[in-house]
Amino acid sequence: SLAHNVANVTMFFHRLQKHQVKLTTGMTAEDIVGGNVQLTCAVIWSMCKHFIIWPLSLEAPKSFSGGVRFLAAWAEATTTHAGLKIVKFNFQTFGDGMHFHGILHGAGLVAEMPDAAKAEENAKANVNAVLDATDKFEVPRLFSATELTKGRVPSKLLLLYAYWLWTAVSAADNSDDEE
Repeated sequence: SLAHNVANVTMFFHRLQKHQVKLTTGMTAEDIVGGNVQLTCAVIWSMCKHFIIWPLSLEAPKSFSGGVRFLAAWAEATTTHAGLKIVKFNFQTFGDGMHFHGILHGAGLVAEMPDAAKAEENAKANVNAVLDATDKFEVPRLFSATELTKGRVPSKLLLLYAYWLWTAVSAADNSDDEE
């Protein structure tokens, strides 16, 4: 029932608060149970940031804070070979698919980079290529190519996708080490 689901999410929020996980101000259990995708992603991102990314230490540009600092440093280190710079986790940086493609290429998960001169013109195809390439690593499709290229993907969702890419790249690196 709805009341039972709200009670379960409320208990979950209390548990997160005990672990000092910072949630979006004003977020309610009803928001999550009601299917608010943006707030649900914010909760998942907060948990990833608190329990996984926060404990990791890596130098990153001072323009980023907290867990974003780790992901920004990792993404930038992975994309420098392609001359890409991570300025912000937003549509302007990731909307043409080049930065996500650069991450995959830098990690050796795709063979070629798309033509940078045609990045804007081929944005949807670039994003679809990234989504298709990451399917085999079980990275969830958190958005469509159309949503990303039209600027309809919130920054927190891009961060969450970057986190999933990081886990896929880390898993691929670990499986290479075992061979």
